[in-house]
Amino acid sequence: VRAMFVGGISLVALGLGLIAGLTSISGGYLSVLPGLMVLAVGVGLTMTPGTAAITGSLPVEEQGVASALNDTVRELGGAVGIALIGSVLSAGYQSSVSDAVVGLPPQAAEVVKEGIGGAIALGSQLGPQGDAVVAAARNAFVDGLALSMWISMGLAIAAAVFAAVWTPSRAEEFAARDAARLDDDLDLELELESAASPLIAT
Repeated sequence: VRAMFVGGISLVALGLGLIAGLTSISGGYLSVLPGLMVLAVGVGLTMTPGTAAITGSLPVEEQGVASALNDTVRELGGAVGIALIGSVLSAGYQSSVSDAVVGLPPQAAEVVKEGIGGAIALGSQLGPQGDAVVAAARNAFVDGLALSMWISMGLAIAAAVFAAVWTPSRAEEFAARDAARLDDDLDLELELESAASPLIAT
């Protein structure tokens, strides 16, 4: 589990790095595709051992709790991650596009700063200046995307290191499983002895 977990997170980090480094306006979707493919493989390798680690941490009779915890952590992590990384992308975009809106009216500049969608919609109404604004907005969006992906890559690398250090090895998993099985067998023997004691006494 640990090898697959660490390998999957490492591929996630590599995919994020490829998206950050290769994405370009001229390359279009094809410049994003390699990173997405590596990222998808990494996510696939990470999900299964992550679920196994959560469900395996609780006894069989509490697997419902483990499944609910797994779903909650996944949904909460996804929501918080999207919000944080989206905020980084937005901040990077606004920082990069600020120079391009210097000569625009305040209301138009605010529309451009709000997002690339508004910038593209406004560009068609600005005449010759619109092409420069749209080009600047696209470059700013790529800059913001790259910044958010580099930060995400750093977080993924930190997660991979954490998983390598703290995730139990296969031998440790088997030892813990055997110990839990011995405890269950001992409890069963004690229950059988307790149940048999009144019968022997009579």
